[in-house]
Amino acid sequence: MLLLDTSFILSCAEHKIDLFTELERTTGIAPHYLTKTTDELKGIATGNSKRAETAKLAIAFLKRMTSIPSTGYVDEDILSKTQQGDIVATTDKRLRTLLKQKGIRILIIRQRKYVSEYEGK
Repeated sequence: MLLLDTSFILSCAEHKIDLFTELERTTGIAPHYLTKTTDELKGIATGNSKRAETAKLAIAFLKRMTSIPSTGYVDEDILSKTQQGDIVATTDKRLRTLLKQKGIRILIIRQRKYVSEYEGK
C-alpha cells in the first residue's frame, strides 16, 4: 500500500509537482489517503489565502485516490495502519523517524520538484 500524508499532498500542490506521474515513476502503486486527510485539507481550504487555494487543489487530488477510513489523528493512524512492505509519502520529520523505526519505506519531495525515496535515519 502507498499511503500519502496530508503534508505530502499539500506540498505537491504548493510546488506544482505532478503528483500522479511522480508516484507512478517511483512506485507504480496506486496512492491511498486517510479520510481524516480530507478534514485537515478542508480546514486549511477555508478563506482566500494562497494556502487555502493550495489546499483546494490538494482536495482535487484526492478524487483520483482511494480513501482508507480513519478516526483519529492522521499521523497516529498512519503509524497504526502501516506495516512492512508499505510505503508512506510524507514531509513530516517526526513521522519519518517513527516510520523508519517501524521499517516502513518513505517517499519525500526533493528540491521542490520530484519525489524520491528517503534514505536518512
